[in-house]
Amino acid sequence: VLSQIADRTWQWIGESLRQGTSLNEYQVQCFMLNAMKEKGCTTADPPICAVNAHSADPHYGPDQNQAAFIQSGDFILLDLW
Repeated sequence: VLSQIADRTWQWIGESLRQGTSLNEYQVQCFMLNAMKEKGCTTADPPICAVNAHSADPHYGPDQNQAAFIQSGDFILLDLW
């Protein structure tokens, strides 16, 4: 299930970037959480989307107030454990 969610997330990110839709780490995290809920999964900690320098920050977690925006060419880390 997590592999399918990761694949769906990459597709969604790619489609959003191609369409010029603004997208940030927190929105991607919410997308993954919603997909997990749809599949009946539960978690004590949310998955992580970390962009560029945030990907090197151990245990980084985006929030609404300080999530980096994603642009074409960025390095994106999806952490689903």
